[in-house]
Amino acid sequence: MTLSLRYKPETFRRMDNALPIWPGHFASRPGATQIVSGPVSAAVEWDKRILFYRGTECVLWDQIEHPIGDSGVSLDATAFQALIGNAEREDRLYVADGANPLWYVVHDPLLGYQRRTFANDLLDPAGAPYPVPIASAVETFRNRLWVIHAGNRAQHSDNDRPHYWDPTFTVELQSGDRSSLTALCAQEGYLAVGSLRALWQIAGDSQFNWSHDYLVRQRGVAGPRGLDGNGTRLFYVSAVGVHEVGSDGHLGGNNLDKAFEVPDSSAHISLSPDGRFLLLVIRSRLFVIHTSSFEIGEIVESVRGVITLGNHFGWYGDDGIWICNRSDGVDTPLAGPARRVTTLLATWPESTDRRALLERVFLQAIGEPDAPVTYTAVVDDLSVETTVPGAAAGSPFSQLWDGSILDPNGKPTRHEIPIYMAGHRFEHLISCAGRVELTGFKPSIRGRQ
Repeated sequence: MTLSLRYKPETFRRMDNALPIWPGHFASRPGATQIVSGPVSAAVEWDKRILFYRGTECVLWDQIEHPIGDSGVSLDATAFQALIGNAEREDRLYVADGANPLWYVVHDPLLGYQRRTFANDLLDPAGAPYPVPIASAVETFRNRLWVIHAGNRAQHSDNDRPHYWDPTFTVELQSGDRSSLTALCAQEGYLAVGSLRALWQIAGDSQFNWSHDYLVRQRGVAGPRGLDGNGTRLFYVSAVGVHEVGSDGHLGGNNLDKAFEVPDSSAHISLSPDGRFLLLVIRSRLFVIHTSSFEIGEIVESVRGVITLGNHFGWYGDDGIWICNRSDGVDTPLAGPARRVTTLLATWPESTDRRALLERVFLQAIGEPDAPVTYTAVVDDLSVETTVPGAAAGSPFSQLWDGSILDPNGKPTRHEIPIYMAGHRFEHLISCAGRVELTGFKPSIRGRQ
């Protein structure tokens, strides 16, 4: 079972708020808690804190909101432990906003969170500091800050000196065209650098022995948020699909091809903290791809990007920032009543040349007593709806979610639903308002070819 945006037998055309857990096993997404209200256009995590743009303001969330100044053109950031003297280090978040020279956020014990700019420690022959880069992406690798801006060069600071920027500390990546660099991602042993036409790796220990080579040729990274990894696995979004370095083809086969008919430079991917899900945002839709089975589901919300917070993941968009941290299938806004998560699965219509009979449907699910599962059979222009209990007694789901939904939470209930409707076109819909796991679904159609 998987979502497919194009017609394909035995796939679903809709998997609203359904996450792939195991092959053939889907669960409704965990309930989410709203932590920030208002339209959020960009957000990055900083050790269980979130820096985000809301309108023209830049804000840091640390259980409460702290104003950090004006928003920029884009937003990328990396944590850095800066040496401030006598072996003492300061926790900083360096920010590339595409409009201003690199700056950082720090927590001052007396003044709270502060936005600070800095001058280059390296001076030119006239005694003036060289310019600090204006960057669209920033990453930490080999105890240095790395940035990219216009062109095909990745620039870095000096070792353990984030404010020392020598213009010669660059690595030039030539793809044989005018393709600009787009994204950075530190991996185990190398720095991945994306361009529109290729994906590169930079290895080495210092500016004296940097080496670079292709990871992928003739296929690049669509935009600055289109590259993510966990040290050992690396994923990226190109103009034509989602890929893993070292694997051929597209993740999920061609099931998401329709989303890439027109390239989207704002496409955004992020690995969930446990590495089981790859979260893809493209054209304001949030798809969830299982990184082992490559089955696909979708979280149906108003989404501009995805965010992680500790062991949890979430999304941001016109309705603020939401973090999935409840497994009882309830969304909790900052204001207003809580609401149940609605899960809907709909198959692609199956047509037969001659009249066939839908005898019965086998449905296996785990749910809650107060969240029954509704199955609807649509045969030609007629439909029949059946409601089955989600669970006999007691809920197998706890209220708080630990960030992992990998194992079944109880024994599934198997239902045999008699239908006995004949026709030429068959479609199936499964819905539930609340927490549910679907572990098996098989219609029995007699006489189809």
